Amino acid sequence: MNRDAFRRPGEVVEQEPGGRPLTRVRHSRYFVVLENDRWMILFDGALYGPYRAKAQAINNAIDTAQLAKGKSQVFVAKDQNYDSFELVWTFGVDAYPPPRLASS
Repeated sequence: MNRDAFRRPGEVVEQEPGGRPLTRVRHSRYFVVLENDRWMILFDGALYGPYRAKAQAINNAIDTAQLAKGKSQVFVAKDQNYDSFELVWTFGVDAYPPPRLASS
């Protein structure tokens, strides 16, 4: 896996109504991925884990993102190729603590 694409948090320009740029905001993005049959959290190019279950990795990523505050988001890989991700939690948008996923 090429982790370079995950190394730096994205920079997003938020806009006021009418489209005028407001400010630059850095997003902290946490990716839950399946690496060598183990669930891991990929953040800023480094892997953390392993976790026994996908739900355990997601719950831990959400807890970590909550501690980071700011514009933190948690994504889950839809496949092992990391071609697409599902956004599962966003700081300040989704409830915290979220309903816990059952570990399986």
